[in-house]
Amino acid sequence: MLARPVPGKWSTQECVSHLADTEVYFTDRIERTIALDRPLLLAVDERRYIEPAKNNALEYFRQVLVLAYSFTSKPIAEALVEAKKRGADVQIVLDRSNEKEEYSELPAL
Repeated sequence: MLARPVPGKWSTQECVSHLADTEVYFTDRIERTIALDRPLLLAVDERRYIEPAKNNALEYFRQVLVLAYSFTSKPIAEALVEAKKRGADVQIVLDRSNEKEEYSELPAL
């Protein structure tokens, strides 16, 4: 599951995690395609969800639990650090691959 068949390509686990993360978008597209003669398939920019998550959610919680395979969002890493500074119980479990990944935000934590 963790082995990468080709250097620089995703492992099976990374592919499955990505599919789980994007399932909600593709479900909408499938439903539109089935229901409409000329469906409008909306583009998705996952970056637009970072600021609301950072600004609206983390500042209100007393406890934040994070379980992630890949962790590359600098704004969310910063929000987690701020939550910890203000006294929230922040617990983070990341896949060991974050120790070596070039774009991982693990060092910021």
